Amino acid sequence: MLRLVLVALGAAPTEPPQSALLSRTPMIMAHDAGSGYLPGDGLISRWTRTQSGGLDAQLECGARAFDARPLYRRGRLVWHHGAVAVKFPFAQAI
Repeated sequence: MLRLVLVALGAAPTEPPQSALLSRTPMIMAHDAGSGYLPGDGLISRWTRTQSGGLDAQLECGARAFDARPLYRRGRLVWHHGAVAVKFPFAQAI
């Protein structure tokens, strides 16, 4: 199951008014969205991973905002969670 964070400032309206500010619109956000691309089941992966799937799986679960943490490493833009690099190309996820 994906772990998602509900960012809400009140009850979710069925249809937000046209003048609603994005900062006042409740939505589901995926924390450390790129961690779903961590391979394996070792200690570091289990400690670092906060998502069990990639962006597509998070979208299907209802996430509409993503905590994206890019890292430029060895000529490539990848994800990271703290000191742990997620060796999955940022562009491929998007």
